Amino acid sequence: MAAKLFRHLFYGSDSRKSLQELMRWTALYEAKHGSAAKYVIDGNEADLQQTRQKMQQYLQGASLFAEPQLVIIKRLSLPRKLVAAQTKALEQLVGDLEHIPEGMTILIWEEYDLPPTHPILRGFEHFQATATGKGHRFTIPDERSLGAAVQTVLSPYGLELSVDALHWLKEQYRILGLLQIPGRGKPAMAEERGWWLANLLEGAALRAQTSQIDLTALRAEQNEQLAPASPFAFTKAVAAGDFNEAHRQAGLFMQVADESAYFGLWGALQWQLDQPGVRLPCAVLVHAKRLLGEIEINAKRGELLPAWLLHQYLVRLATSSNRSLIEPRILWLSSLPIT
Repeated sequence: MAAKLFRHLFYGSDSRKSLQELMRWTALYEAKHGSAAKYVIDGNEADLQQTRQKMQQYLQGASLFAEPQLVIIKRLSLPRKLVAAQTKALEQLVGDLEHIPEGMTILIWEEYDLPPTHPILRGFEHFQATATGKGHRFTIPDERSLGAAVQTVLSPYGLELSVDALHWLKEQYRILGLLQIPGRGKPAMAEERGWWLANLLEGAALRAQTSQIDLTALRAEQNEQLAPASPFAFTKAVAAGDFNEAHRQAGLFMQVADESAYFGLWGALQWQLDQPGVRLPCAVLVHAKRLLGEIEINAKRGELLPAWLLHQYLVRLATSSNRSLIEPRILWLSSLPIT
C-alpha cells in the first residue's frame, strides 16, 4: 500500500500561484476534516530557532491526540544566500519533519524560489522518494511562453488580448525584468513580475467591454496599478465616512500588499479612529473599533485572509451591519481568562 502524502512544499518564482495553491490545499483539508486543529508559523514573526521550538511543541502535543492536525509554515527562507548557522537550523527542522505523527499534515510555503542545494529541497527529495511528501514548484513564464501563459489566465473569462495589446505586454514584461526601478536601483524580482502580470490581466479582464482586451484597457489598468497605495489614504477615507473612496484605496492596497503589510494597516486604522475629527456616527465608530478588536484576535489565530477581512470590514461599516467578522464562539473563547 502506498504511503500517504502528508508533507507538501509550495515554492517558486511565481509566489502568487504558490500562495494560491497553499490556500487551495488548506481549504481542501478543512473541507475534509472540519474544525480540526490548525497551527500557523510565519517566518516574519519568528526566527528559525523559535520556529523549530514551535514545531517541536506541536509534534509533542500531537503525539498525545489522535485527531487530524494541520501545520502551515510560511517564509522559512529569505531571498539571499544562507549562512552556515541557517543551513544547519533548516536541516534540523526538516529532520524533525521526518517524525511527524499519523494524522498530522505539514504545508510549507516559501515566498521565493529555492536553489537545488537548499536544505528544504534536499529534505523533500527524500520525502518524495519515500512517497511521504511532495514539492510543488511554480515559475513565472519567460518572454517566449508569455503569450500562452496570458491565454491560460484569460481563457476562463472567455477573453483574449488584441495583437497590439499582447505586443505591448511582452515589451513591458521584458523591460520590468531588465531596467532599474526608480528609487530601487535594480530590476524587478521574478516574484514581482509574476504579481504584476497577474494583477494587470485580472484588472483588464474586469474592464473588458468585449471578448477582446485592447491596448487602451490594458494601459488604463497599468495606470491604475501605478497609483500610490497609501494606508493612511485608506484610513482617512474610513474616518471621514467616505466608503466609496475607502473601497478604492483598499483595492489599490490589496494589489501591492503582502500579508505582513496588513498589520501596519490595522495599526494605522486604530490610530486614525482615535484622532479628533472623526466623522463617523458614534454607533458606527464603536462598531468600527470593535471589529478591529476581532481582527486582532484573528491575526493571532491566522484563520482568515487579511484581504477578505479588509473587504468585509468595509462592507459591514458601509451597510451599518452589526454582524461580527468571526464566529461568536471564537469571540467568547478569546474573552475567557487564561488560567
